[in-house]
Amino acid sequence: MLPNSPPVVGNSLFGVRTMQLLPNNLSFLLIGFSNQLVPIPGSPPTSAVLANPAAVLALISDANGRTSYPLALPNASALIGLPLSWQSVDIDASLPFAIPIANSNVLTTTLGAF
Repeated sequence: MLPNSPPVVGNSLFGVRTMQLLPNNLSFLLIGFSNQLVPIPGSPPTSAVLANPAAVLALISDANGRTSYPLALPNASALIGLPLSWQSVDIDASLPFAIPIANSNVLTTTLGAF
């Protein structure tokens, strides 16, 4: 998971992107204001919720296993210093677990100014 441009207020081109997901598949983008470590019982041992989600968005990966989520950042100085945590959770029905998911590491960004 990567930002596609700098996380600065007033950046209308900001967003995050993921890669190496299953092609044409359902995934979820978790967005929060802090990190956490919550294992998910019934999922692979390496799976955990790492971003404390304030919002969860459903996305479909493209034919190359990528997703993109644009988020224009308003030009509001009050947002400078705001931390955002991002994590992708991918459904993978081929996994031999009751909850067949794979997840990214957490991406933490802090909003800045130009």
